[in-house]
Amino acid sequence: MRLKIGRVPENAEFSPGETGWIPIKEPSPWIAQLLAFPIGVAVAWVMVFLWAQTGAKPRLENPIFWLIVLIIGVFILHEIIHAIFHPRAGRSHKTIIGVWLSRGLFYAFYDDLCSRERFIVIILAPFVIISLVPLAGAFIVGGAPVQLAFVSVFNCLVSCMDILGAWLIMTRVPRNARVRNKGWRTYYKIVDARDGE
Repeated sequence: MRLKIGRVPENAEFSPGETGWIPIKEPSPWIAQLLAFPIGVAVAWVMVFLWAQTGAKPRLENPIFWLIVLIIGVFILHEIIHAIFHPRAGRSHKTIIGVWLSRGLFYAFYDDLCSRERFIVIILAPFVIISLVPLAGAFIVGGAPVQLAFVSVFNCLVSCMDILGAWLIMTRVPRNARVRNKGWRTYYKIVDARDGE
C-alpha cells in the first residue's frame, strides 16, 4: 500500500487505446456527482426511515464534537474498506490511499486490472459494511446508539458515486471482462481468465 497527496494517479505505462482496452460510457466526474447525489439522498432517506424502525436511541451529548468526529471517521473508514477489498487485501504496492486536499477528497485506488465481479465488490463494500450491516444488526438486537445510525445514513451520501459506479459496471461491462482505471476513467477488456483477480 502506498500513500499519496494529490490527484488520483494516472499510470503512464498503461495506454488503454494502444492495448485494446475499451472505455466505459460514463459521465465526467462533475456530471457523475450531479447524477449520483440524488441517488445518495434517496438511499439516505430510506435508511432514515428504516433506522427509525429499529429503536435507535436519540440521546446524544456534545453533538458538534460527535458530528465532526463521525464525518471525518466515515470518510477515512470508507476508503480503508475499499482498499481492504483490493487484491492482496490492499497490501500490494498497487493499492494507493490518497488525499486530494484541493478537492477535499479521500480516495482508494488500485493501479492494475481486476475482474468485473471483484471491481463491483470493491466499489460496494463500504456501503454494505458501514451502512447496511449496522442497520441489520440494529434490527436483530432491537436498537443501537444514534451515532451508529448517523454513520450508517451519512455513509449513504458518501457512497452515492460508488452506487452509480457499480450500476455502470453491472450494465456496461461484460461478465467475463477485466476492469481497470486510468485516473478517473474506467476501461474494460476481455482477457484470459487467468489474468487479474
